[in-house]
Amino acid sequence: MNDQAAVLREKVLKKHQNSLRNCKTLAVLSGKGGVGKSNLSLNLSLALTKQKQRVLLFDMDIGMGNIDILIGQTASYTMVDLLEKKLSIQQIIKKGPHNLAYVAGGTGISSVFEWSPSDLAHLIQELNSLTNQYDYMIFDMGAGMSESVLKFLKAVDEMIVVTTQNLHL
Repeated sequence: MNDQAAVLREKVLKKHQNSLRNCKTLAVLSGKGGVGKSNLSLNLSLALTKQKQRVLLFDMDIGMGNIDILIGQTASYTMVDLLEKKLSIQQIIKKGPHNLAYVAGGTGISSVFEWSPSDLAHLIQELNSLTNQYDYMIFDMGAGMSESVLKFLKAVDEMIVVTTQNLHL
């Protein structure tokens, strides 16, 4: 039976279900490249793992990623493989220092990668399958903004915006 409070009850139930999710999602972003997003993302992730938190770090700078390079490793699979080959997220997760799990963004891609609606849907579906396995998922976003990035950002719990100050002395 539908009454006036049905919509309100549905919203409260949905909010309660979301609060039961164990995993906190954070996106680190900036409108500009070279401001330290990757270093901040990696150091935050490592600090959390040292506090015995289960962390999965994603390099979302597809084609220009550097998380694996900063860690000193080479990834067999990247976000590009997840999206283009429709691999499962489990296939591309790699272990780094201090039990940090990470997904590389990939480097050296000659064409600009564009997110399609099906790419975004596949990514969200794969991420939802991991929410009980990690305490934190941290997304090191690429520089700039697009419609698909905005849609993705609406799905995260928190955003950290990295800026710089240009001082003219």
